[in-house]
Amino acid sequence: KDIVVAADDLEADVPPSSGSKVYNITDAPYRADATGGSMSTDAIQTAINDAHQAGGGTAYVPEGLFMLDSSIMLKSNVELYLAGGAVLRSTADPSKFNTFYHKNSLGDGTWLIYTEGYSENIKIYGRGTIDGNGFRMKQDHDYYANIVIPMQCSGFTMDGVVIIDGNMWSVT
Repeated sequence: KDIVVAADDLEADVPPSSGSKVYNITDAPYRADATGGSMSTDAIQTAINDAHQAGGGTAYVPEGLFMLDSSIMLKSNVELYLAGGAVLRSTADPSKFNTFYHKNSLGDGTWLIYTEGYSENIKIYGRGTIDGNGFRMKQDHDYYANIVIPMQCSGFTMDGVVIIDGNMWSVT
């Protein structure tokens, strides 16, 4: 029988996990939990904010499971790198997420990762996964989530990451 094997090329632009303008979310002062045992949202957002404040840089997400209990806002001149084996997963509990929309036919919803208004030069890349946990969010809370929303921005790039389990438009 025939067999088909599909594979991505090896990554050519892997950033270092530390160094100048690299903000590794598991290093001090961020100390994100790579086991999924506690929330990593604040650590990730702080690394993004620090990269933005420095005029640009990379928020580096190493291998591990990182739980998100609220939305992440990407800012100008920031790259979000997800290493192979890195997973950003929504808790599927909407209590701390910003509600960004309401549809009469469906109900309320949020954006898991979105861009700051009028931002520029933003990149999400790597071989990691962004998991919206949308099935549970809908089943347990009747709430919807778009996973990546680049709005009112220019120079946005997304390359190589896997987007899974959105219960609305995963990437808008």
